[in-house]
Amino acid sequence: MMSDQLQLRFPYGEWKFEGFATHANEAAYKNNKGDYSVSKLDAASPLLLHLKKDGMFSGNTPVNTIHGDYTFHGSRGTFAFTTIESTDMKELPDGTRYIACFKVVNSYAVFEKTLHLYYEDKSRFLLFTAVEKEAAR
Repeated sequence: MMSDQLQLRFPYGEWKFEGFATHANEAAYKNNKGDYSVSKLDAASPLLLHLKKDGMFSGNTPVNTIHGDYTFHGSRGTFAFTTIESTDMKELPDGTRYIACFKVVNSYAVFEKTLHLYYEDKSRFLLFTAVEKEAAR
Protein backbone atom coordinates (compact mmCIF):
# COMPACT_ATOMS: atom_id res chain seq x y z
CA MET A 1 0.00 0.00 0.00
CA MET A 2 1.48 3.30 -1.07
CA SER A 3 0.38 5.23 2.01
CA ASP A 4 2.77 3.06 4.05
CA GLN A 5 5.75 3.77 1.80
CA LEU A 6 8.36 6.35 2.69
CA GLN A 7 7.56 9.65 1.00
CA LEU A 8 10.72 11.17 -0.42
CA ARG A 9 11.13 14.93 -0.49
CA PHE A 10 12.87 15.56 -3.81
CA PRO A 11 11.25 15.12 -7.23
CA TYR A 12 14.55 15.22 -9.16
CA GLY A 13 15.14 12.75 -11.96
CA GLU A 14 13.63 11.43 -15.14
CA TRP A 15 9.99 10.39 -15.07
CA LYS A 16 7.72 8.62 -17.57
CA PHE A 17 4.11 9.80 -17.77
CA GLU A 18 1.67 6.98 -17.07
CA GLY A 19 -1.59 8.90 -17.30
CA PHE A 20 -4.14 11.23 -15.75
CA ALA A 21 -5.01 9.75 -12.36
CA THR A 22 -8.08 10.32 -10.22
CA HIS A 23 -8.88 9.37 -6.63
CA ALA A 24 -12.58 8.78 -5.99
CA ASN A 25 -12.51 11.61 -3.43
CA GLU A 26 -10.31 13.31 -0.83
CA ALA A 27 -11.01 10.50 1.65
CA ALA A 28 -9.65 7.94 -0.84
CA TYR A 29 -6.47 10.01 -1.07
CA LYS A 30 -6.09 10.15 2.72
CA ASN A 31 -6.90 6.48 3.33
CA ASN A 32 -5.02 4.77 0.51
CA LYS A 33 -2.83 6.69 -1.90
CA GLY A 34 -2.71 3.62 -4.18
CA ASP A 35 -6.49 3.61 -4.73
CA TYR A 36 -6.94 5.54 -7.99
CA SER A 37 -7.94 5.10 -11.62
CA VAL A 38 -5.69 6.09 -14.52
CA SER A 39 -6.67 7.39 -17.95
CA LYS A 40 -3.76 6.57 -20.26
CA LEU A 41 -2.60 8.57 -23.27
CA ASP A 42 -2.54 7.07 -26.72
CA ALA A 43 0.95 8.30 -27.69
CA ALA A 44 3.39 6.76 -30.16
CA SER A 45 6.35 7.28 -27.84
CA PRO A 46 6.58 7.73 -24.05
CA LEU A 47 6.18 11.18 -22.55
CA LEU A 48 9.22 11.93 -20.42
CA LEU A 49 9.79 14.65 -17.84
CA HIS A 50 13.28 15.44 -16.52
CA LEU A 51 13.29 17.52 -13.33
CA LYS A 52 16.77 18.93 -12.76
CA LYS A 53 18.22 20.05 -9.43
CA ASP A 54 18.74 23.60 -10.74
CA GLY A 55 14.97 24.15 -11.05
CA MET A 56 14.86 23.55 -14.80
CA PHE A 57 12.80 20.86 -16.51
CA SER A 58 12.63 19.36 -19.99
CA GLY A 59 10.43 16.78 -21.61
CA ASN A 60 7.99 16.11 -24.38
CA THR A 61 4.32 15.99 -25.28
CA PRO A 62 2.92 13.73 -28.01
CA VAL A 63 4.22 16.21 -30.66
CA ASN A 64 6.37 18.89 -29.04
CA THR A 65 9.37 19.22 -26.79
CA ILE A 66 8.89 21.27 -23.63
CA HIS A 67 11.17 22.99 -21.15
CA GLY A 68 11.07 25.65 -18.47
CA ASP A 69 11.39 26.27 -14.75
CA TYR A 70 9.74 24.80 -11.68
CA THR A 71 9.79 25.40 -7.94
CA PHE A 72 8.94 23.13 -5.04
CA HIS A 73 9.04 23.16 -1.26
CA GLY A 74 9.75 19.68 0.10
CA SER A 75 8.37 20.04 3.62
CA ARG A 76 5.18 21.73 2.42
CA GLY A 77 4.73 19.49 -0.63
CA THR A 78 4.12 22.48 -2.91
CA PHE A 79 5.14 22.38 -6.57
CA ALA A 80 4.60 24.71 -9.52
CA PHE A 81 5.83 25.04 -13.08
CA THR A 82 6.79 28.73 -13.26
CA THR A 83 7.52 28.85 -17.01
CA ILE A 84 6.55 26.36 -19.70
CA GLU A 85 7.85 26.71 -23.24
CA SER A 86 7.42 24.35 -26.17
CA THR A 87 8.11 23.95 -29.84
CA ASP A 88 5.32 25.37 -31.95
CA MET A 89 3.94 22.31 -33.68
CA LYS A 90 0.17 21.87 -33.53
CA GLU A 91 -0.56 19.80 -30.44
CA LEU A 92 -2.87 16.78 -30.20
CA PRO A 93 -5.83 16.99 -27.76
CA ASP A 94 -4.09 14.78 -25.16
CA GLY A 95 -0.97 16.96 -25.36
CA THR A 96 -3.06 20.09 -24.88
CA ARG A 97 -4.66 18.51 -21.80
CA TYR A 98 -1.23 17.44 -20.48
CA ILE A 99 0.18 20.99 -20.75
CA ALA A 100 -3.02 22.50 -19.29
CA CYS A 101 -2.52 20.29 -16.22
CA PHE A 102 1.12 21.42 -15.91
CA LYS A 103 -0.13 25.00 -15.66
CA VAL A 104 -2.29 24.27 -12.60
CA VAL A 105 -0.09 21.79 -10.69
CA ASN A 106 0.15 23.01 -7.09
CA SER A 107 1.55 20.12 -5.05
CA TYR A 108 3.41 16.84 -5.37
CA ALA A 109 4.37 13.59 -3.67
CA VAL A 110 7.11 11.07 -4.44
CA PHE A 111 6.72 7.43 -3.42
CA GLU A 112 9.65 5.09 -4.13
CA LYS A 113 9.30 4.96 -7.94
CA THR A 114 6.26 7.14 -8.58
CA LEU A 115 5.69 10.89 -8.79
CA HIS A 116 2.26 12.46 -8.31
CA LEU A 117 1.81 16.04 -9.56
CA TYR A 118 -1.51 17.21 -8.11
CA TYR A 119 -3.78 19.78 -9.69
CA GLU A 120 -7.20 21.12 -8.68
CA ASP A 121 -7.16 19.12 -5.44
CA LYS A 122 -5.60 15.94 -4.10
CA SER A 123 -8.04 13.83 -6.11
CA ARG A 124 -6.54 14.60 -9.56
CA PHE A 125 -2.92 14.19 -10.54
CA LEU A 126 -0.44 13.45 -13.28
CA LEU A 127 1.05 10.02 -12.58
CA PHE A 128 4.70 9.37 -13.46
CA THR A 129 7.01 6.42 -12.85
CA ALA A 130 10.78 6.65 -12.46
CA VAL A 131 12.82 5.90 -15.55
CA GLU A 132 15.40 3.26 -14.72
CA LYS A 133 18.94 4.31 -15.68
CA GLU A 134 19.42 1.32 -18.02
CA ALA A 135 16.06 2.00 -19.75
CA ALA A 136 16.91 5.69 -20.26
CA ARG A 137 19.92 4.91 -22.44
